[in-house]
Amino acid sequence: MTPGTIITIAALVGLVVLVWKWDALRQLLRIKGSQAVASGTTAVERNKDRYKQLKALLPAQRTNVANCMATVDDVTKELGEAEKALDTIKDEYKTATEMGASEAALDTLGKRFEAGEQKVDRIKGRLAEAKSASDEAQAALDSTIESIKAFGDKIEDTRASPAT
Repeated sequence: MTPGTIITIAALVGLVVLVWKWDALRQLLRIKGSQAVASGTTAVERNKDRYKQLKALLPAQRTNVANCMATVDDVTKELGEAEKALDTIKDEYKTATEMGASEAALDTLGKRFEAGEQKVDRIKGRLAEAKSASDEAQAALDSTIESIKAFGDKIEDTRASPAT
């Protein structure tokens, strides 16, 4: 490496360390950088860009909402099946008791019932999580749609108003 290259690299490393360690310099660069970027575009251009970004989010958000809703449906179905199996075990226990089944048989049915209850509880927990995720996904989609409308209105208002 030539001495000029070494000096340039050392200066760049020094500048990076200086910016990284000195909060006031980092703040200055952030403020001035934001001003430079803001002055490089108009409000209409920024609104159009944000509108485009939001529109690009829609397909993924819609897919996410659909996936979350499908998960809720699947877990709800699984819960129904587990509760039905629990009812079957109850009926078997009642029948076994009426027929005078042995303690071992009743104990086995009792253990199956406890395991079934635990499964139902686990599924209910998963269902609550799935519903929460679905609600959050729907809220995010709704927020994006509202933002798209707001930015679309801003763009239209700017187009409709006379240039200053």
